[in-house]
Formats: sequence, C-alpha cells, structure tokens
Amino acid sequence: MAVSEIFRTEKKEQELKDFFARRKNVLVAFSGGVDSSLLAAVAAETPGLKVLAVTVSSPLVPERELENARKIAADIGVSHILLEKRMLDMKGIRKNELNRCFVCKKEIMESLIQIAKDQGFEAVVDGTNYSDVMGTVSRPGYNAILEINNNSDFKIQMPYVELQITKDDIRKMSKKRKVLSSDKPSMSCLATRFTYDTVLTPELLKTIDTAEEMMVKCGFSQIRIRCHIDSERRKFARIEINNSEMEKLFDSTPCNGSGVSGVSGISSGSVGSSGSNGLKIQSVIDFLKKSGFSYVTLDLEGFRSGSMDL
Repeated sequence: MAVSEIFRTEKKEQELKDFFARRKNVLVAFSGGVDSSLLAAVAAETPGLKVLAVTVSSPLVPERELENARKIAADIGVSHILLEKRMLDMKGIRKNELNRCFVCKKEIMESLIQIAKDQGFEAVVDGTNYSDVMGTVSRPGYNAILEINNNSDFKIQMPYVELQITKDDIRKMSKKRKVLSSDKPSMSCLATRFTYDTVLTPELLKTIDTAEEMMVKCGFSQIRIRCHIDSERRKFARIEINNSEMEKLFDSTPCNGSGVSGVSGISSGSVGSSGSNGLKIQSVIDFLKKSGFSYVTLDLEGFRSGSMDL
C-alpha cells in the first residue's frame, strides 16, 4: 500500500473517531455488514458514548444475516436489539414494486428515528458509504434518507458520506480492527431474488432463504437463487455463484454442516449429498423441486449484483 494511501486512510479514520467523539449517544442502523459493523465498532471505542445497534428482522431478511448480526454485535461489545417489522403488510413491498427499496428504507429509518426519540438518542447513524453515492447505480435507499432529512427536524447521519469515506477505506479500517465482517460479501434482501411485480409470500421467501443457506453450507461464498415465474405459473430457479467456484458444483465431497434444521425431507448430514448426476448441490435441487420449482438452472454468467435489474 502506498504511503499516500495509508495517510489518507488514517486521516479518514481519525475524522470518523471525531464524528463519534462529538456525541453523547448514537443509534446505529445495524445490518451486520461491513459498513454498519465498522460504525458500531468505532462508536464502541469512543469513551463515554452510549451505543445501541438495531437490526431489522422481517421475512425479507435471510436468517443467516440475523444470526451474523447478533454474532458481530456481541463481538464488538455493543447493545443490540432486533426490530420486528411486518414489511409484507406494505403494498409496495408485498407486490415487489419497482420502488420497493425506497419504501422499505423509508419505513425502517422512520422506525429507527422513533426508537431514538423514545429512548433519548440524539442521532441515528446509517452506513451508506461515499462509493455508493458517487457511483452510477441508482440508490433508492439513499434517496429515502434524503427525503426524510428534507422533511424532518431529526436528521439521519451518514458519516461515511459526510467524510467521503469509501468502501475501500471501510474494509481497511475493519481489517485493522479485526471486525468479523471485514471480508464479508455484500448482501441484499430476499425481495431482490424475484422479478418485479411478483407477489411475495413468507413461504416463498423462506424457500429461497433455506436453499441459499444450504448452498452456503456447501462452501459457496456468494450465492443468489433468483426466482422467475412464467405465464403458466411455473417457477424457475436461477442459481448465481462466483465464477471461481463453478467447479465446486461437480465436487461430490460432502458439505460441512449437519443439514438445515426445520426443513422437511432434508436430514442431518444430507446437505450437498450428491445424487445420480454427481452434483454437490443435488440436495438443494431436490429441495427446490419439492418446494414447487419446475426447473433449477445455473446462470453461466455467475454472480452479478442486481441482475434482476438488467
């Protein structure tokens, strides 16, 4: 790493410390991803600062992400709560409309503001980073925060944006602190697995969540199982994994882990057991077929963030 890069990161790190040092208490919008985890970690280091990390729990959030958030919050040493949200009660989300991310983020952040007011927190901090807002990809979540801030006396703080801290800066600071999420792949809510205007149900979301968890247990680091439904209501599963991990599909070595609890027909130790075609993920295919999918396919282009928007 060049000396100039080291100096820049150290400067940004000090500015982030100063951001928290100016406050008495903060509520952190905490997903357990690399961005929010660093915010919580730096806040926790600040002498005398009261910190509360809040993670939203809903059918849209993969169960493994909730468990990951609990683990990271405990490792950092911050107070942590789960906020249960019935997101599918909202029409724009239940029907997976084009503006779902805006609607979802706005609802979540307004709920966090209310918790902050009720419990006497002076600031809600969000982990949107400078790379996010400077890119060309649309960021409806960021736009939702801007709308709230334009119409509310209680402003949501985005220190990474304010201090021009990039994703690369965040990963460097996280690795320095050995934050558990420092190398964590990016995640997105389960609604992104479906085409727009697909009616989302708890059962359908749980099916995708479970199948992805099985893939994770098989050793795949980045996984999305996209769902397409044709005019005859047949469901197609399109599996996206990193191109570098494609060869794992044909490795019949048993997967780590002891199955997925609570899944009918998937017994202990059966995750990834190879079938007649020798695929490592045969049990994932079997599970999806039993769950009503007519076809299970592999996307040869591999994992692509936001591929449903292409």
